[in-house]
Amino acid sequence: SCFNLVSFVAGSDQATFATGGFDQTAQIWLWNIKTNTITCAATCRGHSETVMTIAAQPVSAASLDSQLFASGSWDGTVKLWSASAKETDLSEETGGIVHTRKSLNKTPTRIPRVTMAGHRETVTRVCWLPVSSSDSSNTDQPSGSAVHSQLLSASWDHTLRVWDCQTGTGSELRSIVSSHAIHDADAALQGILTASSDNRVRIYDLRAREALALIGFHGHTAWLTSVAWAPHRDNQFVTGSVDRSVRLWDTRNTRASLYDLMGHTDMVTDVNWAAPIETALQDAHVAECHSYCFPMPLILTCGYPCSGKSSVVDRLVKSLQSNLPGFEFLVIPEPPMSAMCINSDVLVVDPRAEIYTDSKKERELRGQHKSEVERALTASCPSGDRSWNRIVVIMDAPNYIKGYRYEMYCLAKSLKHPHAVLFCDTHHEKCLEWNSKLDRYPHEVISDMVTRFEPPQASNRWDCPLVTIRPDAWPSVDELDINSVLSELQDTVLSASSTSIKPNRSTQLASVVPTDFLQKLERFTQLIVDHIMVSQSMGATVVGLPQSIRSAIRTRVEFDPTVQLVLVGRERQFTLANLSRAKRRYISLQRGKLMDSSVVPDPMSIACGFLRFLATADVSWETPVDPLVTCS
Repeated sequence: SCFNLVSFVAGSDQATFATGGFDQTAQIWLWNIKTNTITCAATCRGHSETVMTIAAQPVSAASLDSQLFASGSWDGTVKLWSASAKETDLSEETGGIVHTRKSLNKTPTRIPRVTMAGHRETVTRVCWLPVSSSDSSNTDQPSGSAVHSQLLSASWDHTLRVWDCQTGTGSELRSIVSSHAIHDADAALQGILTASSDNRVRIYDLRAREALALIGFHGHTAWLTSVAWAPHRDNQFVTGSVDRSVRLWDTRNTRASLYDLMGHTDMVTDVNWAAPIETALQDAHVAECHSYCFPMPLILTCGYPCSGKSSVVDRLVKSLQSNLPGFEFLVIPEPPMSAMCINSDVLVVDPRAEIYTDSKKERELRGQHKSEVERALTASCPSGDRSWNRIVVIMDAPNYIKGYRYEMYCLAKSLKHPHAVLFCDTHHEKCLEWNSKLDRYPHEVISDMVTRFEPPQASNRWDCPLVTIRPDAWPSVDELDINSVLSELQDTVLSASSTSIKPNRSTQLASVVPTDFLQKLERFTQLIVDHIMVSQSMGATVVGLPQSIRSAIRTRVEFDPTVQLVLVGRERQFTLANLSRAKRRYISLQRGKLMDSSVVPDPMSIACGFLRFLATADVSWETPVDPLVTCS
């Protein structure tokens, strides 16, 4: 039911981990990485119910023999055990009494060193409180070997408890009461995260008298099952829920999540981070595991012509390749220069001068760039799974029109990809000087582009996150401080999208429902109402779909003979007022259900659905009818 890595020394062929299970025991395992074999080193007995959680004490490699691990159980107790893989005589557990094994064929059994009781319900999580640099400097431990001596436990009894594990008594240092059951907790220097049954995350600060520091992060529609701080971002964490979703949050925004990660078909039971730091792993109730990557899928460059954008992009790609070796990089450049042969002379022609002179050609170029970006963002994911995107798309172009940058922003958001704007803020006089050396644009063209340039602003959501660099402030491109740009891009692309974008015409997918859907729905239902009134006045016993509907549809769709409405045997006859009221209710139900459907509605199914609606509803039309039974 739980797992935790106890120790692994870099360069070693062996690792130790502990597990807890439904057999009321915790077990210590030795994993030989070289031979890929696992052996049980010890079985820890002492709990009377299922072991729910395990946490190994973080120690240095020199202190592995004295390492402990904690376990929490359904029996409401927390126990400390020796985590050493070596055989022990249990003298520390029994207060000096030495135990000798009678049989060498059986797995050694261990008993708890300390039992901490206080919770009245199931202990859902135990974790060791981190040691800050100031705390470690005040101890007698050598540098880099501070001992994590305080343990945190969370329970369904609405409490968090802090235990002292250094003295060996397991005394309770503090108890924090929550308003709801706590399903999971995670401790870091920035605070304690808790996942509660009210679908909210709480952050506690143990240094304050009132420990509750922040509450909110309401986005899940069911109980939270797990939380985990991001190891590479102090202000980010992930949550898992019974609603089968995983969400990435930023502590600076409690109202909306950064990303909603979908894909599980059952409840998410645990979330955790794994190397590399761009990846989060989740475990689900149906024994499946999903991985989500957070690359920088779209970077827009922005700047004057001849501002050094291409040189900055080249340096940026080289730096990204060294920092993200598992990713691919696609640069979408401007049209390259071409060679023309005139009277046996080779003439190099730059098409950009002609393109930016003609507004029509410039619009065509922007449309071509947009298509290439969309094709790259949608084709970079295997089997259409966008969560596995491992391509960084960099658009190397001036992008000097803010309306065009907004279109690219909406494109990235509609595909659920983050984006960033890299602004080469070179002074326009320096750009004119570089252009005169390169002889790339006529003076009139570059002056006109400088005049029309709309610089990006961080206050605009389509220009945020905005990273600015000054290529003219450095002696050469090789000496350009690209590392600061790289660090800022990696920080902002993952954390700046703290507010959710509202769908609009630019981000909403086109509906598959025809534009005349409501008109057909009104017409067909009215034809059925008229047909019922005429048939009832003529003394008919049953009524089916009218022939006029088939003429209106103008297709060779066969009628369903089973779709009939019985007119006799009712307490009251149909009246025009009742049928009109039923028609309005049916149209309202179908408009809410079918307008969001991914299947184009069939006119015949609309007509059959209304007849079934009348057949299954009450004659008074006061009883609400389930709209799911109205469609054929």
